This record gives sequence, C-alpha cells and structure tokens, in this order.
Amino acid sequence: MNKKISPTIDSRYAFEDVSDAMLRLQERKNVGKVVLDVNLQPTPKPVEEEQPTKKSSLFSTKLLKRSSEKNKKEEEKTDESKEEKADDNKEEKVAEKTEKEEVTNGEKVVEATA
Repeated sequence: MNKKISPTIDSRYAFEDVSDAMLRLQERKNVGKVVLDVNLQPTPKPVEEEQPTKKSSLFSTKLLKRSSEKNKKEEEKTDESKEEKADDNKEEKVAEKTEKEEVTNGEKVVEATA
C-alpha cells in the first residue's frame, strides 16, 4: 500500500500577491489548496484601479460608516466643549461688567469695567 497524500492545488500565487490569494479564499472560489510560492514573480498590476468585489466593497462601506459615525461623535464632543467654554467666557464677561462700588469720602462712586 502506497501511503502518500497528494493534495489538490487550486492555484499558485507569488508571495507579494498574498492579497489576491486571500481574496480568492474569502470568495470561496478555490477548489483545493491555494499556494503561496516564493519563487514566482508577482503579477503586474494594471494602472487602472480594479472594481472592488461585493464583499470587499461591503466591508469598506461598513468601515467608512463606522469612521463617519466616530467623526460625528468627536465633532459633537468638541462642539459641546466649545459651548461650555463660550458659556464660561460669557459668565466671566458678565462678572467683569458688574458695577463696582467704592466708597470715597462718604460718597458712592460707581465704576463700570469692561
């Protein structure tokens, strides 16, 4: 009896093309093993950008949505802190504008500071 295992190889990719190999696995297009071969030359990429697949575009859409939600939350926090600072500044200005009374020679002199 010959005790050898011979796996079915679906495709071979250069080590630099690992993203293409992973995409093939994620999309479940392989029937057999997907092999990364360090001796193969990477495939030249076209100058034009390739259209993203449905899964990768869905993933990038989710990432964009999450990052935009995060940015909105950060903007709300900064807006709230700006409003709080503005309120503090208004209170300080009101306090500065309050009239000070001094008693000089028994007379009241009212000074307004701006």
